[in-house]
Amino acid sequence: MIRPATLEDLPALMEIEARAFTHDRISRRNFRHLLSGANAVSLVDTDRQGLCGYVTVLFNRRSPRARLYSLAVDPRCRGRGLGTKLLAAAEKACRAQGRSALCLEVHPRNAKARRLYKQTGYRAIGRYPDFYEDGADAVRLEKSLAPAKA
Repeated sequence: MIRPATLEDLPALMEIEARAFTHDRISRRNFRHLLSGANAVSLVDTDRQGLCGYVTVLFNRRSPRARLYSLAVDPRCRGRGLGTKLLAAAEKACRAQGRSALCLEVHPRNAKARRLYKQTGYRAIGRYPDFYEDGADAVRLEKSLAPAKA
């Protein structure tokens, strides 16, 4: 079940972050800010054992685009299509905010994430040099959220 994240989810979010990523992790302080701020939405997917994953999207009042800040699925929950499900929920939240596109950055060696984004309609629009802690560039992707014309 996907629902908005709350501050009560913070310990579980930190656990997912630690299990899902080896670098570029979101800090507790940053998560707290994201969960409390009006310029972001964080959604979580849960099962009977707790949180399985999350997605966080940032909004800028001056931009028609939203930015996917982070998406993570707990390793114990992988293989269930939760990444696709969370991404779809993020896109729905963006449309509800009147955003015309969703953009994101992905590590060039993250083949699984790149495959997910490609299969769901994201296209490469550029690179950011030296973006990640390990010095790797980021591949910048974007998807139009405008309704398809008949």
